Amino acid sequence: MGRCYRGSRQPRVHGLGAHGKGKHGQVMLVFSAAVSIILALQNRAGCGWVMQRARSELTEHSRRALVVVTDVDGTLMNSSNQLPAANCEALRRCVRQGVPVILATGKHRGPWVRRLLDQVADPSVQALSEWTLNAPGVFVQGLLVCDSAGQVVVASVLPASVFHACARLAERKAWTLLAYTDSDQIISNRASPLIQAINALGEPPVTFGTVDENIRIHKLLFLGDPSMEKAVRVEVEATIGAEASLTVAIAGMVEVLPKGISKADGVRQALKLLDADPSDVLALGDGENDVEMLREIRRGGGISAAVQNARPISKEVQLTSLRPHQENQVSLAVARWPSTRSLPVMRCFCRSISRHRTQLPMRTGLGGHVQLTVSPLTGRLG
Repeated sequence: MGRCYRGSRQPRVHGLGAHGKGKHGQVMLVFSAAVSIILALQNRAGCGWVMQRARSELTEHSRRALVVVTDVDGTLMNSSNQLPAANCEALRRCVRQGVPVILATGKHRGPWVRRLLDQVADPSVQALSEWTLNAPGVFVQGLLVCDSAGQVVVASVLPASVFHACARLAERKAWTLLAYTDSDQIISNRASPLIQAINALGEPPVTFGTVDENIRIHKLLFLGDPSMEKAVRVEVEATIGAEASLTVAIAGMVEVLPKGISKADGVRQALKLLDADPSDVLALGDGENDVEMLREIRRGGGISAAVQNARPISKEVQLTSLRPHQENQVSLAVARWPSTRSLPVMRCFCRSISRHRTQLPMRTGLGGHVQLTVSPLTGRLG
């Protein structure tokens, strides 16, 4: 991994906005935000222990979350596969303030990326490439990684033997099988009304036909009804044995990946490109395919959070679980994005919410969960 950076050391990132404040200003910002949280929790829950915990956390004020890593569907996007306006503005703030945002998804590079980047763009915020915002991008469950300029730096593919075995299984069972190729294409073995679910995600348009022997395949996806997921998984596991790995990002979609590779591997490569460490990361996810990523960031000293709608397996490894906000489960966010770089404030907030389960004022924020907004100047929650 990249070297751990502290104090004035920042990850290599292009875009607008230096961090601006000197060390004293950063400490004061951390302190005032922490005090705001402390006062809110004490007023609502009468919890004196929060002050003691905050004091110990503030001794590590130089530890800041300098990088955001977020899943897309179910985390950054809402249940209608749309980017909420509040989340869009949160991304803009990250770019303006020089906070790299790594989009880490199981999807291919496709129309969804362009729509997201176009929505985020404004006169002060421009994407660095057609595939990235202001940091490297992780696609196809970590099998495809682009640098900040959109150039492919990692491309992992399945062994041909795995593809042929899965193709025979799909033919025998009359199942729909999608091949995600290294040319940003998705090829299906048959027509199916379920393919509309893939197109709705903004993936490259699915085409039908046979896969040429010369085409390299990143992953395979067995597309079925959620009720079939367990049965499909059992059959696929028996077919591929130890030659590949399985994961599920969306119910009913069983994915076949190169053995031992997951989204976590792609994120690891992206962090290396930024010369960043897991301890400086805020990671957000909701699916089984996010488990290794969340676990690795947490073990490395960073913050991992699974959204309330997360599959049970991802909740097992989270640092904290945050409640939904109305019908949109808005992902973990810190009050003002300059404060996102403060790990002590984040940890104090996460642990306090987890223990107290108090209802704090909330607004929509970065992607699918709960946001606590804090005014560093007034000390009020809003």
